[in-house]
Formats: sequence, C-alpha cells, structure tokens
Amino acid sequence: MQGAIIEGLSFCRIGDKGARTENASRTKIQPVVQADVAALRRCPRCARRGLTPCVEPEMLTSRELLVGALAPLFKSCGYKKTACTWRKSTSDTILVVSLEKNRWGSDSYEFRAGIYLRALGSETSPTYNRCQIEVSPLRLAKNHSHILQACDFSCQKQSQAERLEIICGFVQGELLAALSERSDVSSLRRLALNRTYPADLAFTPHANATNFLLSEPAQQIAAPERPASRVAR
Repeated sequence: MQGAIIEGLSFCRIGDKGARTENASRTKIQPVVQADVAALRRCPRCARRGLTPCVEPEMLTSRELLVGALAPLFKSCGYKKTACTWRKSTSDTILVVSLEKNRWGSDSYEFRAGIYLRALGSETSPTYNRCQIEVSPLRLAKNHSHILQACDFSCQKQSQAERLEIICGFVQGELLAALSERSDVSSLRRLALNRTYPADLAFTPHANATNFLLSEPAQQIAAPERPASRVAR
C-alpha cells in the first residue's frame, strides 16, 4: 500500500516492516481537501512509535472522510465540535450545524441546522432540534440536487476529491455564510418582519421566536439607544 499525504505530512506504509515513511513530495493522494488528522484513524504501529497517524483512503469510512474534511472549515469560522455537531456562540445566539447519516442504511448524509436564541433559553450546547429557529440547509444551495448527489457516498459518479470539494464549498460558501449573516437579533428581526431574499425561506422561526423578535425587548436589543451627544459650549 502507498502512504497517504494529508496537510503535506508524511505517513507510514501500513504492513511494511519498520513502518517506513514516504516522502510527502513523492506520493500524493486524493482528496485534495485538507483533513483533520485528529478525526482520522490511527495505525497502531504508528501510535506505538509516536509517528504521524497513518491514513489510507480505502481504510477510512465515509463519515471519517467527510468529518475530516469539514472540521478545519468549521474551526476556521469559530465553531466548536462535539461528535458530528458544530456550534458557534455569539452574544445573542448559538449557531448549530449537525451532520447526520441516513437512518435507512444508505451511505448518504444530510445537514441539519438551527439558531438558538439565548434570550429564550439557558442551554449552552443545544441540538439543532432544540433551536427556536429551524434552518433548512438545502434551501440555501444554488443546486440542491448537486449537493444531495455529493452527500451520497454510494453514488460513484464523482471522485472522492470532487465530492468533498462540492460539499466543503457549499458548507463554507453558502451554509456558514448564511448563518453568519443572521447570527444577531437585529438581522433576525428583519427576517421575521420581511423575507425579502430567497435564502430567507430556509429560516423558519417558531412561534415563540417570532413573538420575541417582534416584541419591544427585541427592538431594544436590535437598536440600542445611543448616548446623548454633548452640547458644544
């Protein structure tokens, strides 16, 4: 077996005596997307010798490939990971994104997301189904059928590199961007008042969230009073 290269590191050859290393400049494999080494399997031989984790593409499960590719994206955007759920806390909200495998046995995945309003609860690590504002990630995609196909690892129409590139591009460029734009009470209040853009349809506030966003306290949070300017003498 050939050694695997991820993030420009060299990895041992599984099955070779002495765990020989392969120079990073000599061997390159797909996916091109940088992976989170901590999320990948460790070779027992590498662990004993204190070497860099050994990774072979055929050894990784689809979940390990996907989580390994997504983890650096979420981390760079300020999200913290718990299992297959990422959360980002702001002063007004907690943004939640979860990756779930198809429950019917298919090797496909889907994203779940939500926005938790701190003013309406005291949870510090809510799950997406505990959020007061539901988010439908696929509605944010410009081509949702393309994303569905990429998330189905049983479909062999794409290489793993192309698949991960599509998914990572969607997560970073559309899903996380949309959540970031609606991470405070002010932007969410505008969303509750008027859904102007097509992407707004992906956000569904629960009744208690709508009532709060349209209430007087939310207006004060969205537009805090400015201190009175001093009168020039």
